Amino acid sequence: MAKTATIRLNDIKESDGWFELAHDLGMTEKQTYKTFEYGEYGNIEIIVDENLNIIGGKIIPCGK
Repeated sequence: MAKTATIRLNDIKESDGWFELAHDLGMTEKQTYKTFEYGEYGNIEIIVDENLNIIGGKIIPCGK
């Protein structure tokens, strides 16, 4: 069985990036601000295998 590890990166500032991502996904402005703090900061969780390949992950809504 392959080994995996998880890292959580919090408060990543990407002023235009998070807002554009939300827009491209069709999120409303209200949904955007529930997911990305101020529309500028996002949190992500990345799962990697023993070869450092990203094998999963997710965006974690702000406040969670």
